Amino acid sequence: MFCLGWFWGDPHITTLDGLQYTFNGLGEYWLLKTNRNDVNFTLQGRTGPAQAEGSDNRATVFLAFAAAVTGSDRLQIEMTEDRRGGSPAGQDRNYVE
Repeated sequence: MFCLGWFWGDPHITTLDGLQYTFNGLGEYWLLKTNRNDVNFTLQGRTGPAQAEGSDNRATVFLAFAAAVTGSDRLQIEMTEDRRGGSPAGQDRNYVE
C-alpha cells in the first residue's frame, strides 16, 4: 500500500489519508511516526515565524526537518539564515529522539 502526504507554504498540510488543513503552530512537531515490521520511522518538523516586512504576521513556515529510521543514521535539514536554501545540520544538532 502506498500513501502520499505533503506540506507546503505556511504550512498547508495534506495527511496520508487525504485530509487537508493549514497549521500555524510555532515549535517542533511530529509529522509522522510509524512502526511497521519492526522498523520505526519518524519525521519531525520545526516551524518559525514567517518573515513579512512591515507586517504583524502570525503565519509560520517550516524551518527544519529531521528523520530517523531504525538502525540507520539520522538526517536533519535546516533552512539557511537568509531562508533561501537548506543544508544538512551537524551531528551535534540532531533533535530526533
